Amino acid sequence: MKTLLKILERIMILLIIIIAIHLFIAFIYKLEHESVNFNYIWDIKFDNYVLSENSITPNINMDNETIEFSNILKEGEFIEFIITIKNNGVLDAKLSKIDFAITDDKKVFNYYLKYENGNDLQINDILPSHSEKKIKIHVKFPKTEPKLYDAAYFNIKLKLEYKAI
Repeated sequence: MKTLLKILERIMILLIIIIAIHLFIAFIYKLEHESVNFNYIWDIKFDNYVLSENSITPNINMDNETIEFSNILKEGEFIEFIITIKNNGVLDAKLSKIDFAITDDKKVFNYYLKYENGNDLQINDILPSHSEKKIKIHVKFPKTEPKLYDAAYFNIKLKLEYKAI
């Protein structure tokens, strides 16, 4: 009788091991063969923007990841606005890439990109989950003596890329 119990015990242990191996293989198969939707992990997007006082209104095209704007400015005019970046996801995110490019054929514009508080955006800045940060974009056509141009055109494209922490 004891021998029969030991045999049944070994068969049960072997059966549990076989089931565990089968479940593990099925789990690995699902990971490799099904697409995983990571949208719930973090959801970072540009939200709205607010023009600063006396700013010229730019032509803005904005989607979740990119802002592109352009305009023609006269000497002394500027464009400045504050835009909100929101992380609606459940994970904190780290800034991994900043693409801030200006097309300025006449090379006369002064411009910068900073947080609303004046600090520079830097790689590895953290955007916590369920939070937002505000950045300021400023473009100015400075006055010059003698006057070089009546007006000039520019185009700016901004793309910020984030990674999970």
